[in-house]
Amino acid sequence: MMKKMKKETALELVRKEGCRLRELSAEMCDDKDVVIAAVRQNGYALEYASSDLRADREVVLAAVSQDGWALDYASPELQADREVVLEAVRQSGRALVCASPEIQANKDVVLVAVKQNGLALEYTSPELKADREVVMEAVKQDGWVLDYASPELQADREVVLEAVRQNGDVLGLASPELQADREVVMEAVWSRGWALEYASREMKADKEVVLAAVSRNGLALKYASPELQADKEVVMEAVKQNGEALECASPELQADREVVLEAVKQNVYALRFASPDIQTELGDSFFKWQRRNAIMENINELEAPFTHNMAADVMECFEDFLDEHGITIPSEDRDGDEGEARLYGMAYENLMDQVEGIIVDALKEAGVDHVPYRFR
Repeated sequence: MMKKMKKETALELVRKEGCRLRELSAEMCDDKDVVIAAVRQNGYALEYASSDLRADREVVLAAVSQDGWALDYASPELQADREVVLEAVRQSGRALVCASPEIQANKDVVLVAVKQNGLALEYTSPELKADREVVMEAVKQDGWVLDYASPELQADREVVLEAVRQNGDVLGLASPELQADREVVMEAVWSRGWALEYASREMKADKEVVLAAVSRNGLALKYASPELQADKEVVMEAVKQNGEALECASPELQADREVVLEAVKQNVYALRFASPDIQTELGDSFFKWQRRNAIMENINELEAPFTHNMAADVMECFEDFLDEHGITIPSEDRDGDEGEARLYGMAYENLMDQVEGIIVDALKEAGVDHVPYRFR
């Protein structure tokens, strides 16, 4: 603690930083003016007030108005005070956990708490967890609090509908009957496609439901029935949203060129889930496409592009082209070795210089700074 100081100095200190009340003398921590100034700046400063002031209704009301969680430091009597707790949960619904059991069973207080933060439902009495009005307000704010509702309300169609609209994954908490309810499942997958995981077997085989799910999250295809994993319309919708959904498609559709092209258009790495024949057919083309994109990223993203490396990337693409078409560029530098490159010696160096010159001129014209070289 600090040495004793004048009240005016203490007030100035806590008005700037309320929790510095902890540094003051016991006398200042028992001074109502000083403590009220501190908790108005930071409700948590109530922790450092004297026990008498933590039982003072005016002080505690000021504290919980600034931060509802300050209720944790109030006296037991004030944690059981309806007006004080109401003020606290208006500011932070989950501060209900600090209230007395009697107040946690007070419907009016609990309704205010769950409207502010649905998770406050966890701290209510068993009777209120079974109260339809309370639970409905809670799930509107946070669907996941259905987990704290009574089993009867977890099986209540209207409550579950409200919950899955807020968060589709809550379908996992619903009763088996509601996981097979088409309207409930549709609401869930529209909220979060992945919620298809929790639907009944019949719903996982419902084409309209699965189409809705994969349009929101292509990877939800994982949970569709085998028949729909082999349905081209469904799989096309899935890979449009996430190319890697191709992993969940039937072998026949992993070998379908149109489906695979749609998947790699969304994510080039989806190619690894295609059939071996399609990988062979498309692999070289997409590898070159990736390399071309890498060159463009070098131009677009680097503050100072490295022109020599960019030119080398272009030359590599050109050499691939020569290999593909069996073209060999004549050069006086050739020794006739079998492993000589298609573009060799000074022919390579001269073309490399020309390509780099074109890149440099283009960058200058665009006003882009550049440097000639970097080590790979």
